[in-house]
Amino acid sequence: MGERKSPHIPCDKVNTVAVLLSAVLMLLSFLQVEQLTVLWILFSLIVIGNSAVLVTLYLNKRRKSRMNFFIMQLAAAGHYQV
Repeated sequence: MGERKSPHIPCDKVNTVAVLLSAVLMLLSFLQVEQLTVLWILFSLIVIGNSAVLVTLYLNKRRKSRMNFFIMQLAAAGHYQV
């Protein structure tokens, strides 16, 4: 019976595909690191902002109002969501 021949792919095309694939993987890896960095910065700013609101409302006890209570509850809820 006849032997099966595997398709012959030129070596230079295989190398080109491998180089392109590795370049794409490196780009995706870089974008994942960049995205993670942006998310950590955003997370930090949210926590700092909510903490500043809570500290300000806690130290300013003279002005107790429904609006300040509502804002304080929103800032506290923001800590639990993040």
